[in-house]
Amino acid sequence: MPKKKRRNIGTVFSNNLGMLRKKNGFTQQQVADYLSINRSTYTKYETGVSEPSIITIRKLAELFSVDANTLIEDIQDPHLAEESSYHYNLTKNERDIIAYYRKLDENEKKRIRVIIARMLQANENNE
Repeated sequence: MPKKKRRNIGTVFSNNLGMLRKKNGFTQQQVADYLSINRSTYTKYETGVSEPSIITIRKLAELFSVDANTLIEDIQDPHLAEESSYHYNLTKNERDIIAYYRKLDENEKKRIRVIIARMLQANENNE
């Protein structure tokens, strides 16, 4: 059986990063804003010019709703990548809401959860 050609981890990471960003419907600017960095810095991650810190990789994994290992796994089959990497099939509005929610402090997040619980309870009472 022929040996599988292994790719450089930086190339794998940059390819996966671009694929995940596009799959989730984000622009490079939106991801950069989420990370609180310049778009040019983020672009360097996608092009393989530079690599982010571990903390930034964790933030990226959180944004894309994947395990951090997914960002560095060499998954060349797009169907396999889709099945193993994406936990949720979210709409753009849902992804935006999640991205905004993640920027809130814990008190603000709690207020949002209370509001949602009240809305759900009101809906149940109206049924």
